[in-house]
Amino acid sequence: MAVLYAGAVDVVAHYGDTLAGKILVDITNPFNADASGLMTTPGNAVAQQIAAAAPRAPRS
Repeated sequence: MAVLYAGAVDVVAHYGDTLAGKILVDITNPFNADASGLMTTPGNAVAQQIAAAAPRAPRS
């Protein structure tokens, strides 16, 4: 995925079932506007948020 951090979870949620069974690679960098720090807090990584929003892969 190559989207801005702020929209990453929304993009995954929007495309939902289309992404089922796909491998998602998160390349976002959650820096704030002036790159002086991060927009996330400990235990709240965007990768965790994306994983929660992503549909599960089909089970065989």
